[in-house]
Amino acid sequence: MQQFWAEYLRLWRDIGTFNAVQDSSSLCQPHVIPEHFRIEKKSNPFLCFSDVNGSTKDTSLANHQLPYGIRKLESTFATVLRMLKGCDLPLEVKKNKCRKCVVVGNGAVLRNKTLGKIIDSFEVVIRINSGPVRGYENDVGKRTTFRLCYPESIFKDSRDADPDTTVVIIPFKPHDLRWMTEILQKKTVNVNGFWTKPATKLIYKPDQLRVLNPFYLDKAAHNFLHLPGKLLPIPAHPTSGIIAITMALNVCENVYIAGFKYNLSSNSYLHYYGNETMFKMTKVNAFNIVSRHIFKCINL
Repeated sequence: MQQFWAEYLRLWRDIGTFNAVQDSSSLCQPHVIPEHFRIEKKSNPFLCFSDVNGSTKDTSLANHQLPYGIRKLESTFATVLRMLKGCDLPLEVKKNKCRKCVVVGNGAVLRNKTLGKIIDSFEVVIRINSGPVRGYENDVGKRTTFRLCYPESIFKDSRDADPDTTVVIIPFKPHDLRWMTEILQKKTVNVNGFWTKPATKLIYKPDQLRVLNPFYLDKAAHNFLHLPGKLLPIPAHPTSGIIAITMALNVCENVYIAGFKYNLSSNSYLHYYGNETMFKMTKVNAFNIVSRHIFKCINL
């Protein structure tokens, strides 16, 4: 296992700065990168059946329970992974040796910024949860290479199913694995144990699904954000956005992020879509802690 880091990790502050960096011809040349952006590289960010079963399994995964490992759930993971049609990076991603990626957050900072064409110009576009594309193409683009989500945030409307998207499930809890088993077997989905009702039917083809290696949740929480974990009254886990950035640092040589800056005023919009405001989120301690870590890390 080798040390790996992206050549660039940049928060878009304005379109002019972004365009200037995008056109640079030296993006894949070696650079000295701050230590807190460095993460260990795995050849594949997704779990395969061989990672959890057999002579080649990754024994380090058993060091932690979910969401940072598979301890006590090895057989459940094996059942899910055996049903998936694939576990590797898409071929069009693998063949590019100098990948420029953009992680598109869902923050309201993207409203009316007309960054859609710029976002679509990247080799790899990573989106998070149920941040919509349909109806918002002008601001956030049309293309999606990877969409990271969990059962409660995966799209339910077939109009949102993009056949060119790889859907990456982030397993936070045992219920998420049960959900995957039931939905892949086309059984009745038990919706108990979720904070909101998850999808009960899969709008994607099974070969579009992947399971994110919990290794990256562990790296996001403890190496990237340095979350205090058990010291908190309510445990704080990395947000889907930070997990997506951590995965991007493994997949891509150059990582850009957009839609991660928040106006914490209670009346400000939370997302680039909808009318939800920051009022509710600013009352959540875990959100405040993670937000502070995000701004500390990405304000270069």
